[in-house]
Amino acid sequence: MKTKKKTKKYFFLFLLLIALAGCAGGGRAKRNAEFYDNQRARQLYTRAQKEVEVRDYTPAIVDVYNAEKLCTDDKLMGMIINLRVDIINHLQIYTTIEEGAALKYTLLYSKDDVFYPVENMHVKFSFIEGDGIIAESANTNSVGTAEGKIEKITSMKRKVIVEAVPIIYVSNEAIRLEELMRLFTFSRNQMGEWEINLEGFGDFIKGSIEFLDEILQDIFEE
Repeated sequence: MKTKKKTKKYFFLFLLLIALAGCAGGGRAKRNAEFYDNQRARQLYTRAQKEVEVRDYTPAIVDVYNAEKLCTDDKLMGMIINLRVDIINHLQIYTTIEEGAALKYTLLYSKDDVFYPVENMHVKFSFIEGDGIIAESANTNSVGTAEGKIEKITSMKRKVIVEAVPIIYVSNEAIRLEELMRLFTFSRNQMGEWEINLEGFGDFIKGSIEFLDEILQDIFEE
């Protein structure tokens, strides 16, 4: 009888040891994962710094956002956030509308009063008020410009708004860079004339009806 009790006691002790070992192993695994993530975040942060130096701005932006997503170390996180903010603060955006209803979004990096194009940044154009057909996606070219061509506006509203916003992918998730978003607004005044308003940094263009007719006559359906 005593043998059975001892066996049962040792069996429970054995189970307890296994459970404790599992908890300790889980803690080590978590610490190892955090160490690896922080190590990878530091690598991305360092690479982003070098990319800015050689004017590879789009990869730098992607790397710094990925580093921020991985990082759990407070000190390193502060460094990563400072670099992200510094990059964003150096970016300048210019928006224009050219003949044929080509919406131009130009992204430049400003340093020491010199402007450098931000190439290969994916920009998405889409209607956020009103309806129509537009070439939705484009990458910035060698001069930092992405173009969204309006093919047709089908909305009967007096106001139509198209947004242009850069998109990057962080851990396979699409991230909108809201700080870099700009709007193209078309509105009809009381005289029935179309006015173009480029919202952002105070840019404003009001075209004459003759000029706007040349641009819009083939795309607006009355």
